[in-house]
Amino acid sequence: MSITLLGAGHHLHAARRIDGYSSCVHRAELRAPDGSTLTAYVKAFPSDNKALANEVAGYLLAKACGLTTAPRAFILLMHVRKLRKLFPEHKWPGSDDDLYPTWATEELHDSKLTLVSEADAIVWRERVQQWDQLPYAIAFHQWLQNIDANAGNLLWLEGNEFALIDYADILGGQDWTPESLESAGYLHNKLLQLAYGGVPDKAAARAIEESHRVADSAWRQTKGTIMDWWGDLLKRKDREAACRFIEARSDPEWIKGKVA
Repeated sequence: MSITLLGAGHHLHAARRIDGYSSCVHRAELRAPDGSTLTAYVKAFPSDNKALANEVAGYLLAKACGLTTAPRAFILLMHVRKLRKLFPEHKWPGSDDDLYPTWATEELHDSKLTLVSEADAIVWRERVQQWDQLPYAIAFHQWLQNIDANAGNLLWLEGNEFALIDYADILGGQDWTPESLESAGYLHNKLLQLAYGGVPDKAAARAIEESHRVADSAWRQTKGTIMDWWGDLLKRKDREAACRFIEARSDPEWIKGKVA
């Protein structure tokens, strides 16, 4: 379980751009470290925020929690000229030959965006309630204060199986500060709302609380790798504050009463 740094030469072909909100996304062909070719979704964040650091931590923690997510993830260096060509409406810093770090996740084959229209809401809810990882996913978002765990950030695989994507808005959002982490309170857990209308029955609430027991182990397993990446992506005071925030909420008792 790791994230690999890829140089600019690993970006082989940009297949198509995908309209996003806070990020610039395109589907691309990449050359993996072993020389094979893979299809990935590449995200560049044009604003000066903590989205890339959030993606790193969220992905590694999701994998450690046993949640289904992208098979592999990379920090991909891209030439600024490519980003300017793909996304000319944004301002990209530096000269054309400068390198810009982006987030790349391997495509989950045969996945589809989940049903999000009002007409499909009942079918979607019934299906997601049968997903065996649902309690873990809800607890995961609660633990990491993910403010954007919407239906569009779940990929439908088949039957009642889903996969998580997009961790850019953990820790209360992409512009979090040590002060905002200190004052973080109520979370509108969008997945909890979508699956249970915000009010799970006692059995579901108990399952979510029990699922949070994996948090401490997941954090201890990934902390070293996350802190290594954060050393390059965050200021010292920010990474120390985020570390304290995650650790304090990793206790199995922390979640009690927060999803009932």
